[in-house]
Amino acid sequence: MNAATLQPQLQQPYRRETWHTLLPQLLPGVELFEQPHDFPLTSEHERAIATARRQIGAATLADG
Repeated sequence: MNAATLQPQLQQPYRRETWHTLLPQLLPGVELFEQPHDFPLTSEHERAIATARRQIGAATLADG
């Protein structure tokens, strides 16, 4: 995947289906969850900038 094809996809409004397609291409070995895991917004700052926080998968990155 090159920047010319990636940039327009990243500029679209968030859709979980899009990220389920993109993440395996960007992070080989990523584990995508069937359902997002919800995490509470714990500070005033978080609540000021977000309405929810969800994790859709996990990836292990190699130290370089």
